[in-house]
Amino acid sequence: MTILENAQGHFKRVLENGLIEIPVPEWNGSVYHRRAFTLAENAKLLQLQEAGKTAEALAEAMIKHARDVDGRPLFKQSDRLILMKSIDQDVLGRIVNAMLGEELDKLEPEEAADLLETAAKN
Repeated sequence: MTILENAQGHFKRVLENGLIEIPVPEWNGSVYHRRAFTLAENAKLLQLQEAGKTAEALAEAMIKHARDVDGRPLFKQSDRLILMKSIDQDVLGRIVNAMLGEELDKLEPEEAADLLETAAKN
């Protein structure tokens, strides 16, 4: 096997390890997320963050990463405005921090600090 095939196999095994639960008592339920993300999945999130579009970045994180217990997406692109304008920003920030927490550990300290600051503001 090539290194690329090994890398793909590793990613597949990580995803097969199940979802991580984030209890959300304010919503009387939980949000789940996968244990790993791809660069493609985070590209738009990072672009929004770099452009200073904090609310949109948080909504994008929820759309891309929030799942139900069966692994199905909880939100669609059409939910973006609702997430941005009709949901408690503190709860969204806490969920996004939890979802991206492990990912933050993989970033350079400055990048991680920027993402945490964004989530805290919203």
